[in-house]
Amino acid sequence: MRFTRAIVRPPAATFAAGITTSGLGPPDLAVALEQHEAYCRTLERLGLSLSRLAPDPEFPDSTFVEDAAIATSRGAILTRPGAASRAGEVASLGAALGQWFPELDRIGAPGTVDGGDVCEAGDHFFIRVSDRTNVQTTDVVPLPANKSSTVSPGLVAIATSRSIKPIGFCAG
Repeated sequence: MRFTRAIVRPPAATFAAGITTSGLGPPDLAVALEQHEAYCRTLERLGLSLSRLAPDPEFPDSTFVEDAAIATSRGAILTRPGAASRAGEVASLGAALGQWFPELDRIGAPGTVDGGDVCEAGDHFFIRVSDRTNVQTTDVVPLPANKSSTVSPGLVAIATSRSIKPIGFCAG
């Protein structure tokens, strides 16, 4: 698959107030803005057209647009972020995705998933169970009747991109 479009959002002035576990101290907004612009230039150099969203100071982590939705060439699913502080990011990203995907699916409660915990590989998805992506997502996107799983932290869900439904779990 060849990608032709990307949605980007620069860091807002509140970026340093975002969620972090790195232990590196607060991020430098000027550096983050330079890195974001270099990222955008690289995407454009690779031939992608960019849909540039405005910074959203209400949501410091909203520059990480990949967490609010899972998009493929066949459809898109709006996530339900595991961090409550990020829940408001989904609506604006859904509005942006709506121009390409008129029917957007959604992850519902009690499931939570951050798009950054999802990796598409061929016709499979690997979904990392983490602090922000829970196993209850499979209650919302059910496992086929002939599959079962025992899930604990650190496991990865495997799903097919044909259905975008989890089909099992393996150790991560």
